[in-house]
Amino acid sequence: MSQERVNKSQVLSMQEMSRRHFMKLGMAGMGAMSLGVSGKEETQKGFTAFEELPARQASGLRLAQGFVYKNLCAFGDPLKAGLESYDPKKLSAEEQKNRFGGACDFLHVFEQSADEAIICINNEFPEHGQHPDSKERKKAAYHSVGVSVAAIKRDKDKNWEVNLSSPYSRRITPETKAVITGPAAGHERMKSKASPDGIVSAGTLGNCAGGYTPWGTYLTAEENVQGYFSGEIKGHKEEPNFKRFGMNKKGNFFAGIDPRFDLDSEYQSALHFGLVVEIDPLKPNEPMKKHSMLGRCKHECAKVRVRKDGYVEVYTSDDQGFEYIYKFVSAKKYKEGDRDYNKSLLESGVLHVAKFAEDGTMKWLPMVHGQGPLTEKNGFRSQADVQIDSRKAADLLEATPMDRPEDIDINPKTGNIFFFMTGNRGRSASKLNAANKVEQGAGHIIELNDQGDGGEWSFFVICGKFSGDPAYSSFSKETTLQGCFVYPDNGAFDLNGELWVCSDGYSFPGFTDGMWHCQKTEGGALSKRFATPPKAAEFTGPYFMKNGKELFLSVQHPATNPSGSFPDFNHLPARSAVVVISRS
Repeated sequence: MSQERVNKSQVLSMQEMSRRHFMKLGMAGMGAMSLGVSGKEETQKGFTAFEELPARQASGLRLAQGFVYKNLCAFGDPLKAGLESYDPKKLSAEEQKNRFGGACDFLHVFEQSADEAIICINNEFPEHGQHPDSKERKKAAYHSVGVSVAAIKRDKDKNWEVNLSSPYSRRITPETKAVITGPAAGHERMKSKASPDGIVSAGTLGNCAGGYTPWGTYLTAEENVQGYFSGEIKGHKEEPNFKRFGMNKKGNFFAGIDPRFDLDSEYQSALHFGLVVEIDPLKPNEPMKKHSMLGRCKHECAKVRVRKDGYVEVYTSDDQGFEYIYKFVSAKKYKEGDRDYNKSLLESGVLHVAKFAEDGTMKWLPMVHGQGPLTEKNGFRSQADVQIDSRKAADLLEATPMDRPEDIDINPKTGNIFFFMTGNRGRSASKLNAANKVEQGAGHIIELNDQGDGGEWSFFVICGKFSGDPAYSSFSKETTLQGCFVYPDNGAFDLNGELWVCSDGYSFPGFTDGMWHCQKTEGGALSKRFATPPKAAEFTGPYFMKNGKELFLSVQHPATNPSGSFPDFNHLPARSAVVVISRS
């Protein structure tokens, strides 16, 4: 195994915090909820010891021999008691407010006990096959995006099921109450017809990956928000911003449903999206917070850690070719046990952007108004402008343009940060840089030992079929063809600090998407295929339970055709779903 550089003095791991800190919440039916990752480090041998799965794809989900899965929930399933089973022909907009959303992506399980939990699931976009043919169906699709929050419990057979009677089970939709926090709150650019004060807001959408906090809240990242807006942007005062996001006349899936998404009449509402959103799963009536302090871009994720000096760091990424990796550092210190205070920590601090060097070092460049090029001369009249125009600020600071930075994960054993690059077909030879070295590459993963203002980094893996040339593929020669992956999209560490990777390479010739167990060896990355999704689907949001025996996993956008009706395999069309995997 290659030697890992670990900075043990800087970071307080989420596991260490959770061992020390269990919050007594005294809620009816929920008891005391533990926060963050489990403290007890259970063995994960139940998952890592498996015979590799062939890459063949089918209409169903395929797992390594000896493993089984059970469905937890799927798009359209009831979240509340009193609703009938999903029927796409009868789905109303009002009912969709109390049913699971579509296109499930990142998820997190807040474990309360061995038998109770709350799960939060991102619903990235309207479900495939949900193309509206009426205003009612369009409204239903509108209410299907956002986040699904569900209390879950074990049934008499010890399988997980949704607790339909829980007050915590609910939908977060484009209409859910929210407030803008940080420098952009109340700024003139944020004021609109729907939000006259620029603070009160509503809704979340484009929810791709995310994270969670040690104080027990859920973070969801708004990524591809541009498709929900349309209007003429030429000559518009926000034209550079909107153009950078890809907004134009052709978007607006929600046309005629909500005037906030019409750039011709309500353009400033668009600046309320592209943020990291904090949701308290235990406070259904509390407005969610849209944190401008973490910048505005096509956010992919938001991974949190607390340094040993008490300050909170949040790592985020901007999922588009030639965009950037960011880190927020809080102005105030984390207070163990003070949940209400800690819920304000993401509202003030300093946002940084990453700059990687050829010598294996990197720096975090502070994005502070008045420093360097971030001045009024360059269009930044205040810190609010820096946060709203994060991409422009990163350009001027000469940060490193990346190959579609997507997920970010933190190794619970070493504290090292892993950045997933999903590939960039626009990367030509003239645009190569220190951290992105392959033309039109198939993606790579970077490992960083972050020491505060900067750190040391290396390539954990460069993706593609094993070629013997580590510059183009750094899998070990022991990795089989089905073990090689492309377009690493998201992943997770198990409790032993071993990395699992899910891909989004459906369109890449010769490769089949899946989930892999991936280890660093002296000969390169040794990767084994563990699971293959249904046709046209990808895996997202893996979460290992602290018992070491169960894995929660999203299955997003499975194909709908005569042979594809996952997860029901009946008369219903295929639906995105969340499954629970265990040993058979």
